[in-house]
Amino acid sequence: MADTDENAPAGGGRSAVVDVGDGLAVAFAIAAHDPVAAPGADTAVATVAADLRAAGVEPLAVLDAVHVGPWDADATVDLLPRLVAGLAADARRLDLPGLGGLLVADEVYADAPLAHAVAVGVVDPEATTTPPAAPPAAGAMPPPARPGWIDRVNADRAEDLPRATTGDGLGEQVLRLAGSPALADRAWASEQYDRYVRGDTVLSAPEGVGLVRLDAGTGRGAALAVTGNPRFALLNPYLGAQLALAEGVRRVAAAGAEPRGALACLDAGHADAPAAAWQRDEMRLGLVDAADRLGLTLPAACGRLHDRAGGAALHPTPVVATLGTLDDVATRTPGGFAHPGDAVVLLGRTGAELSGSAWAGAVHGHLGGMPPFPDPAAEAALAGVLVDAARAGILSSARALAAGGLAQTLVEAALRHDLGVSLTLPEGDPTVTLFAESPARALVSVSGQHYDALRRSCAAAGVPVTRLGEVLEQPALEVLGQFTLGLADLRAAWGTPLRAAMEG
Repeated sequence: MADTDENAPAGGGRSAVVDVGDGLAVAFAIAAHDPVAAPGADTAVATVAADLRAAGVEPLAVLDAVHVGPWDADATVDLLPRLVAGLAADARRLDLPGLGGLLVADEVYADAPLAHAVAVGVVDPEATTTPPAAPPAAGAMPPPARPGWIDRVNADRAEDLPRATTGDGLGEQVLRLAGSPALADRAWASEQYDRYVRGDTVLSAPEGVGLVRLDAGTGRGAALAVTGNPRFALLNPYLGAQLALAEGVRRVAAAGAEPRGALACLDAGHADAPAAAWQRDEMRLGLVDAADRLGLTLPAACGRLHDRAGGAALHPTPVVATLGTLDDVATRTPGGFAHPGDAVVLLGRTGAELSGSAWAGAVHGHLGGMPPFPDPAAEAALAGVLVDAARAGILSSARALAAGGLAQTLVEAALRHDLGVSLTLPEGDPTVTLFAESPARALVSVSGQHYDALRRSCAAAGVPVTRLGEVLEQPALEVLGQFTLGLADLRAAWGTPLRAAMEG
């Protein structure tokens, strides 16, 4: 994997082409922009579209990734509307649908917000060139050095934090997480884009991926997910980058797309420049190793060091764009519960992995320990099951588990079409079951006639299957023996915080 090392505020990006057969190739690109350090420069959307055009590719759609300070901070209330409006305006000017993306709010980005954009297009595989990346900034790069404080952070485990002792307490925590800055609805931002211009959008926010039709005749499509959890990357930048790529693979596979490749931007910033260089290098190594074990194309990344002398250190920030392809978009799997009576099934194994989780942050204000340990073999096996199930048409819905664990995935799957769910938690600690963020897991719904076929497919691939309950027509999330939450209350908690902060 090639890499560019740049001192912010310089931007830059990378692009790649994946041959999908039948004389078609998918080109995608990622670019970065520092909206405060370079306020007059092109937005990341304009830059990434120009990168694709430099390769002879007409872009079809864009996604973005934005990192800002807390929503209730005056600086964020001033910046975020202007930043999102600028990205959306460039997308409209370029006649590009905006399919969603990533929005992170954290104190560490309060005076150093970041913006990235990803674009995808289709092209003749023989007719493209790869545009040059932005050149490295002048000056010697600092030698990387592992910081001493990382051992103290890793010793402070979230697994040792107090846990709810009653069902009502668990329900209150589900509500609190749903409305937390890490997990609350981002519709205020995604609605500012025109998601359906050009008429080729198949899936967009609030689905976990963007999906566009590449060819009207064959129905071929491309899915893109933009992922990255800076909390995990602070605890261990090598594992944090791997988890970002694993989540992208999981998301595109949950939509029914075969994972094909990835690109990344890796940001780090610290007053201790050698520590930032170490974080950047660890993220890069983690991506290379994970891509190799997942069998993915990972041609390049842009790596950027930010001088944070006199400012708060940035969390190491991996922004990973993962590409998947479908032979026919008609076989896609949506992300929300669709049919009352369907079985609700958890695929994958859950471990007691709470460090770096949204639960630790929202409930305890805690960030420490080691992040979940990636399992590329399990991730690939799960992706294979999800893609095969989509092609066979046996799933009603599928959603990748990520931030917020099973609890947040249930909330989002239920709210998608206002269908409830009744479930019984498996034996074990309910906090772990609901809030652990173990990788290589997905939540699916499946009709009774297809359940046995799904179970056989999972058994052949070595993917654990846990039948949790069923989809309800009644608007409630019911965890038997623990708590019941109305979907109206969940929607109020999840759907209002960002909009209220930005609109007053």
